[in-house]
Amino acid sequence: MDPDAGGDGEWDGNFWWVCQGSTYDEAKDAGWIFAPQYDQRGAELGYWKRVFDVKKGDIIIHWSSGIRAIGVAEMDAEKGVKPHSTEVDDWEDEGYRCKIRYFELEGHVRSSEFPKDTIRQRIRNDDEYLHPFNASLNCKQGYMFEVPNYLAAWLQENFADRIPDNIPGWDALCNAPTTSKPRSPTVQTGGKTVATSGAELIDELLNINPQIILAGPPGTSKTWTAMEAYLKSYKSGERFREGASDNVQWEIVQFHQNYGYDDFIVGIKAKTVNEQLTFEDTQGIFLRMAREANLPHNQDKSYYLIIDEINRGVLSRIFGELILSLEYRELEVHLPGQSEPLIIPKNLYLIGTMNTADRNIALVDHALRRRFLMQELLPDIDVLHNYVYPSADLKNKALNAFEIVNQLFYDGEKNAYRIHNGYAMKDYAVGHTYFLAQSNITLQTKLRNQVIPLLEEYQREGILSKEDVSTATNALRTI
Repeated sequence: MDPDAGGDGEWDGNFWWVCQGSTYDEAKDAGWIFAPQYDQRGAELGYWKRVFDVKKGDIIIHWSSGIRAIGVAEMDAEKGVKPHSTEVDDWEDEGYRCKIRYFELEGHVRSSEFPKDTIRQRIRNDDEYLHPFNASLNCKQGYMFEVPNYLAAWLQENFADRIPDNIPGWDALCNAPTTSKPRSPTVQTGGKTVATSGAELIDELLNINPQIILAGPPGTSKTWTAMEAYLKSYKSGERFREGASDNVQWEIVQFHQNYGYDDFIVGIKAKTVNEQLTFEDTQGIFLRMAREANLPHNQDKSYYLIIDEINRGVLSRIFGELILSLEYRELEVHLPGQSEPLIIPKNLYLIGTMNTADRNIALVDHALRRRFLMQELLPDIDVLHNYVYPSADLKNKALNAFEIVNQLFYDGEKNAYRIHNGYAMKDYAVGHTYFLAQSNITLQTKLRNQVIPLLEEYQREGILSKEDVSTATNALRTI
């Protein structure tokens, strides 16, 4: 519907809800809505990408601790640079945007005036819409959602004195019949979404710098994204074997406190031969892959080494003199016991993973950190939406559990992770993989034996309050 048209025609547009939180004032003053194309880990989030679906004449409810305005799209959404400043400093500058004419309410509809037990519950129960409410019927983590037409009629009936006159298309929307609209199809395979956007991001990062670290709280698919989505699916790689002809080869190791230079690079191993103690040189996985990748006939092949839990090892002891040559790959390094110097080849790539919730160890040595690109992976509700659950009931239970848990860490009103007692809550949030299950018993087991103990551990360490953990665990036990 054209926004310049009158309000007596038949409604044929879309009706949206945007959770703007602390970005509302900047967006309203500029006359836009905007969402980044990618989050910090390179994923395209559905609730951001929906901005691109907005068409000229569509009507939008603007939420920021209440309904602040009704907007009308003045153009079809487009891709472009961020059109206004925002307090959310880590948002990307490129994304989806749409010019909006804001009609501010004459006294916004406060959250307490928007009852949970009637209109919010009705919208949440309507399976035809990707509604904006979590299990507690508060605004959930996200940005852009489509809402049913009857919300407009409810607002007009209850708050007509606050709604400005002559909002283009508003009367037609209020009088429009409620019709079912199918959700956008999702791409699913083998019970899990193939994280193409995450794999493409890893590829882009490795083209910039041959060593990266995927960092995030537990259960955010760090190892899966590197090994399954990127190396096995996206790159069609094979496990490393010396002398193999595969063009893409990979291997994985896990660092720990006892892992050392002799395991990773080179060392000496004692053995008994004819009852005599002898010593022989041993080559670690890194040196073996580097030597293989350096062979003339392998120059056009790619070799990848995944270092799981990279921050658990004593990195200066493990990497030794190679810390410098990670940055200066043309530099020859003389290794103990080796007659030939080593040049780390350009076709050998390192992908580390790091659990940010591991409080008992230092994260990453500063000298090593600056030689790696760091990429965050955070809990993503879209993974649950795309996962192939055997029933709608199980999917709804998983989504409810995810929202119950993650509202402890994420402030839906501000669209940002909380800071509590000096803790950055994004480092401790509970990842989406805890909520992926193929049966009710599996989901309940994960909640009772993994999620609840983790929340209770956070309580003991002062990361979460006793009251918040008690409320969440009681709710989880009913699922």
